[in-house]
Amino acid sequence: MSVAVEKTPLTSEEEELLRDQVEPILKTVLPATFVPRALTAIKEAVEQSKRRHGMAFGGMLPNSAQIGIHPLSPREFNLATTWTLRTNWATTTWQTLVSSQTLSKYTHLVVVGYENLEPVPRTLAVKETVGGVEHPIIDVKEIRKSNMQIQPIEPYIAGPISVFTLEVFVETTGYDNLRPLGFVVAPYAFLVSKTFIA
Repeated sequence: MSVAVEKTPLTSEEEELLRDQVEPILKTVLPATFVPRALTAIKEAVEQSKRRHGMAFGGMLPNSAQIGIHPLSPREFNLATTWTLRTNWATTTWQTLVSSQTLSKYTHLVVVGYENLEPVPRTLAVKETVGGVEHPIIDVKEIRKSNMQIQPIEPYIAGPISVFTLEVFVETTGYDNLRPLGFVVAPYAFLVSKTFIA
């Protein structure tokens, strides 16, 4: 049984902003059949963030009194000092990429897929644990077949203060750069900060 999360619906202007700014990005990276589901999850995260922070939605260029949206970056996982998830794996087995990171109280993360920025991807599968809930293992071998090295997944929201763990199954040793593909919804102050704000 899922727990209802309080939210504040978007105004028609905010919905138009979301469609005009985020939907074109989704259409460039996701297959057409995944775009509506991704947009629905993003809208849900924006509505939850509006309720939590009591602010209007300002899209990708919010003002200081609004929440906004940006593509996910390593900062959301408290990796702002290194700004990368690129790792040189020394063994071939399950490895931990993000270890029990408590997400910021200001953010809602929406994960819509995985991308691998390494020319030769080494990861075969991922396992996510979000807020104490283990997600089913995701086979990401399709990344190797995609010219953009992106694999969509069923979108989900990681809410504020969720503990996030990401494990990867590495097939061969060497550098790999697998990372979640998605968006962060947060107040302006978080979005413009160069560092993680707990």
